[in-house]
Amino acid sequence: MPKKKAPVQVTGGGGFRYENSAAARFLLDLLSGTNSLGAEFGRVTRVDWQARDTGWLADDLVITCAHPDGERTSGVSVKSAQQVTAGGFPKDFVEIAWAQWFGSGTNRKLSGGDDAIVLIVGSMAHDVEDAWSSFLRDALKTTPARMAARLSQTDPGAGVQSSALQRALVANFACPEALRGEGQHG
Repeated sequence: MPKKKAPVQVTGGGGFRYENSAAARFLLDLLSGTNSLGAEFGRVTRVDWQARDTGWLADDLVITCAHPDGERTSGVSVKSAQQVTAGGFPKDFVEIAWAQWFGSGTNRKLSGGDDAIVLIVGSMAHDVEDAWSSFLRDALKTTPARMAARLSQTDPGAGVQSSALQRALVANFACPEALRGEGQHG
């Protein structure tokens, strides 16, 4: 079957331009001592492009940071188009994140709280962006157990501490069936 023609966004370099803009933000962080990933992640010390050879599956950019507790690194997937929708995260990104967590198909396993997988997107629908931003803000301020409890569907009479969209986004990020035997997961 012949391939469909690729859209201009793909063949015209739009994705690379967006990736370069994201990299430029991290280069500014490197020069200014800031960090777009958050100050608690450390100071940006290195930016690598297309770094799959270093074991990162999310390999568009790899951001290395110096933190008082040691080096922290983040594999970054950069997509110029809208990727996260009310239906959740892109399936391939979910698979990459879980494979990196388990070290499946790579020699680099995520190192607890020292490493991260990041998805940078060009845009998000307003309702999805609001739901995700609220979820992230809450998650950073509480324990994992309390956040999990907030995301569980409770008795409607008891009140709900998360939106249906937040619960759907998190549920969509469940470990893919193909990776369930790889290690510990919740």
